[in-house]
Amino acid sequence: MARDVPVGPFLGLNNKLRPTELDAAQRDSKGARFLWGADNVDLTGRGGLKRREGFDRQLPGNWHSLWGDAHGAFSVVDDALCALAPSDGGIASTVLRAGLPKLPLSYARAANGIVTWSNGLELRCIVGAADYPMSAAPALAPTVVASAGGSLPQGLYIVAFTWAGPQGESAPTHAVQVDVPAGGRIDIADAAGATVWVSGPNGDHVSSYGAVTSVPVLSPGGRVSRTLNTAPMPAGHIVRMHNGSLLVAHENVLFVSVPYASGIYQPSRGYVPFPSKLTVVEPVEGGVYVCTEQQTYWITDFFGEAALVPRFPFGAIAGTGVFSPEEIKAYWQTPQGLAAGDAFGAVELLQAKYLRLPPASFGATLYRMRDGLSSVITTRAGVQPNRAAALAWADADVIRKETSNDL
Repeated sequence: MARDVPVGPFLGLNNKLRPTELDAAQRDSKGARFLWGADNVDLTGRGGLKRREGFDRQLPGNWHSLWGDAHGAFSVVDDALCALAPSDGGIASTVLRAGLPKLPLSYARAANGIVTWSNGLELRCIVGAADYPMSAAPALAPTVVASAGGSLPQGLYIVAFTWAGPQGESAPTHAVQVDVPAGGRIDIADAAGATVWVSGPNGDHVSSYGAVTSVPVLSPGGRVSRTLNTAPMPAGHIVRMHNGSLLVAHENVLFVSVPYASGIYQPSRGYVPFPSKLTVVEPVEGGVYVCTEQQTYWITDFFGEAALVPRFPFGAIAGTGVFSPEEIKAYWQTPQGLAAGDAFGAVELLQAKYLRLPPASFGATLYRMRDGLSSVITTRAGVQPNRAAALAWADADVIRKETSNDL
């Protein structure tokens, strides 16, 4: 005779208990119990189970590095970076850049809507529906010579050049010093499209003269350069935005751009070295969680005197960082399971008490909001399981063979 069987409420997964112990009521949980496994279901806020929706293949190709936010989505399909958008109930893709190597991409969107991406070899940006270099590069190396026929005072002048790009002004070329005679001028060649920056006689601050081919007179009203003594931001395997600065992780160094000038950084102070390779970088309101292969840190100020504050004595699994805009929290996978960090540097391990997880070398994490339910979906991969490991539990007696000390 058929009868109804109550299901739930459930507390979540637990593989540290024996299967026969999962039905035991837990203290202060109104009879809720753990699950040994849950396939293609979501746990609701009240501890119930909800079947996950199915899916259909929308577009062909080999996909990786899928990323999106409320303003757009991107992925690498075969060897091309593509923009994704809804189209007639499906998905349409537009190729932005083809011929990419098989390397994972990291993305970050700035407040101005520009998306920066890097694969460790290139650092580029997406503006609207087009892909650009971070800053425009000169077509030719400009040349500078001093000549007669002007009204410049005698002295040594510093000359440099910048180019405008989608992320603002580029880092300047190496400054050139030119000796100008009294009543002379500075002639410039091969600097098409460049802004010319010139100091006063024997000065060390440069001002803008615009796109010119000659500087015959001093114009002290030009704006002072913000980019002197900066360099182009390097490529890296992780890119993020924090307080107007672009963060780029390259191996074990975190580079920090000039605020609101994502394409450049100050080589003298715009970087933080770490003992081992960076695996996760996740900014929140009050600072940034920085994880290496061996340690987890919290840092609040890259340009002041704030120290790196250790948070966990272990690192994070590469590729598993994600930010929750609703909770203003960061999540990432560690050797002890999923970790969460709030906007002020407080961290917690969410799975270590109940789950025993296999080692992993990389993974991915998705923050999803659907039907009023927010979920963090994460996966771990990269390390083969121990084929000699037991797949079930059993009681066992260990019997030692008798030994003797007699010779």
